[in-house]
Amino acid sequence: MGVASFLVKVFASFIAVPGCLHLVVLAGFTEFPPEMRMPEKLGVIGVVEGDNYYVALMIAIGLLKLSVPANIWLIKSKTISMLQLLIALPGFALVEYAHRQLTDPPMPLHEDIPVFVIPTLLAILALSPASTKK
Repeated sequence: MGVASFLVKVFASFIAVPGCLHLVVLAGFTEFPPEMRMPEKLGVIGVVEGDNYYVALMIAIGLLKLSVPANIWLIKSKTISMLQLLIALPGFALVEYAHRQLTDPPMPLHEDIPVFVIPTLLAILALSPASTKK
């Protein structure tokens, strides 16, 4: 494993942090930090906190984000990497859409860096022949 491949895996694994946060918030242990503006973002796509869709969405987001490092370091499945990429592309596009709809105050552009970097890292992992077992 080259240094670049290792760094891609390490940086892509950081997606587990917000994945854990989604599940911990859903379990009621804490709340999203106010600067994340989650109720506003979810409102843009029509999801209300406490709704059944909210619960399903938080579980799906949390588990999918946790599956990334699990696949990178433990499972090492090329198929799972590809599925994660195919799920992440429209998911992160929806996140970017929600960010651009928030206007009072508008979301700063530098907060969108992960929205573009994470799918790029997932694409590198999914499309790189050396990143996973076949």
